[in-house]
Amino acid sequence: MNRLLMIVVALVWMAGCTSEQPAKPAATEKPQPKGPEFLTGRAAFQKLYIAARGWARDAQPYRIESVITGDSKGKEGKSAVWRSAFASPMQSGVKPFVWSGEEASDAPSRGISPGAEDNYSASNSSTQIFDPAFLKVDSDKALEVSQKHGGDKILAKNPDTPILYVCDWSRSTNELIWHVIYGESRENSKLRVAVNASSGDFMRVGVHVRYTSTYGRVLPYSPKRAPGQTGTWKDFQVRLSQKENIIEKSDSCFLPVLASPALPSPLPKVVRGA
Repeated sequence: MNRLLMIVVALVWMAGCTSEQPAKPAATEKPQPKGPEFLTGRAAFQKLYIAARGWARDAQPYRIESVITGDSKGKEGKSAVWRSAFASPMQSGVKPFVWSGEEASDAPSRGISPGAEDNYSASNSSTQIFDPAFLKVDSDKALEVSQKHGGDKILAKNPDTPILYVCDWSRSTNELIWHVIYGESRENSKLRVAVNASSGDFMRVGVHVRYTSTYGRVLPYSPKRAPGQTGTWKDFQVRLSQKENIIEKSDSCFLPVLASPALPSPLPKVVRGA
C-alpha cells in the first residue's frame, strides 16, 4: 500500500515538472506603409470645400488644380495631390487648401493642409470666385474629351507625359472651364485643351506662341507691314497638327514688334506650350 502511494506521488511530481511552459506571445506584424490614394478633382474639392468653410462660412473657390509628384502624373483624370484656393468677401481674404493622398518627399503630408491667408480684391480677375454648383463635370470626364482632341496622340508618342488639371472661371465667357494641360506646366505644355466644366463640351485647343530675337522659323518674315512709330509688324499663322491631321487652325494674325525701351533686346525666347 505504501509502495503504491509512493508511485502515485512520484507520477504527480513528474507531471508537474514536465508541464508546458507559458507560450510566448505571437510577434505582432509591422503595419505596411499605405500606398498613395488618387482622387478626381471634384472628389478632392469636396474635402477641401468643407475645410474652407471651417475657415470662412462664405468661402467660395476660385481655382482648383492638381499637383504633379513622382507617384502622381495625372493619369485617368486623377491626382494624389490637389490644391484649391478660396476667397472670403466677408473677411476680404484668400486662403489655399491642399489635399494629399500620399506620403512622399515631393508631396505635402497626407490629409488636408491650409496655406497662408492673403488679401482679397473682387476686382482681381485672377481670383474670380465661382459657385461650386457650376462644377458638374469631373476631371476624368475632362480628360476623356481632351483625348479626342489631340491628347491621345501625345500619350501614344510619349505615355509618360504628365497631365495637369486646372479649373477656374472665365470672366470673358462667363463659364467654368477645365484646362487639361499635357506637360509639367502651362509654360512647358505640349497641348492644352479647354473643356466646359458644367456641360462637358469641348471648347478649344490652345498653344503658346513664342517671340524670337530674329525673323526665323517661329515667326517667318513677311513683306506685309503696317506703319507705326514704334516698329514694324510680322504676320504668321498658328496651326496645331498631329502628322497629317490638322487639329485646329487660326486665321492670319499680326503681332507688333515694338522698338520700345520697355522690351529687352533681343526679345527673349518663350518656350512653346499650350
